[in-house]
Amino acid sequence: MKSAAASSPKPALSILALTKDEAPRLPDFFAALKPLRLAHEVVLVDSGSRDQTRTLGARLGGRILKAPLEASRPRATAPSRMPGPLDPGPGRR
Repeated sequence: MKSAAASSPKPALSILALTKDEAPRLPDFFAALKPLRLAHEVVLVDSGSRDQTRTLGARLGGRILKAPLEASRPRATAPSRMPGPLDPGPGRR
């Protein structure tokens, strides 16, 4: 039998958020994403939070990756672990 994750369609969009001690802001962040009409996933790349960022992020539906806070390491680690297409943002193509 396939797991639910294995049978889920690939997200059309992967949203990457670098976090450290962001628990107070997560509910508003996830609420702001609710109007999105395309399939998406939220990946929180956490750099050693000491609050409830990882626990709350997972409870709100995010996928949690742990990455040490070393210069740009979280930015370099996460994209290779995201199934959706990547848009590097304005001016970075």
